[in-house]
Amino acid sequence: MKIDHVERRRSPRVPAASQVSLNTSRVAADAVLKNVSTSGLLCQTERPIAEMTIVEVKLALPPLAEEQDRRYLITGRGVVVRCEPAARGNSRKRYEVAIYFTQLTNDSKSSLERFVSVRKA
Repeated sequence: MKIDHVERRRSPRVPAASQVSLNTSRVAADAVLKNVSTSGLLCQTERPIAEMTIVEVKLALPPLAEEQDRRYLITGRGVVVRCEPAARGNSRKRYEVAIYFTQLTNDSKSSLERFVSVRKA
């Protein structure tokens, strides 16, 4: 029997690859962006980050096809809502970390909205 998955997200996700800098009160971690929405992101890191941890987030989204000379810099704060071991694709242990944005600059919000709307089209 097939069970349909019900999407709970209010904001559509789009795939994106970029470096992400995550900083908590205890640790700094580099991560690789997997996807992003206007409300959060999913990334992979070599370190686990406990759920409900507040993180400072910095990333530069990849350029859009029609705007090759423009980079969208996203800065803000979020909270880790999920951290699980990633599927093993190599010998290093990695973690998938989902972050819900709690605070973004106005420029970051506008940039995310533009990026997501163009990528999902």
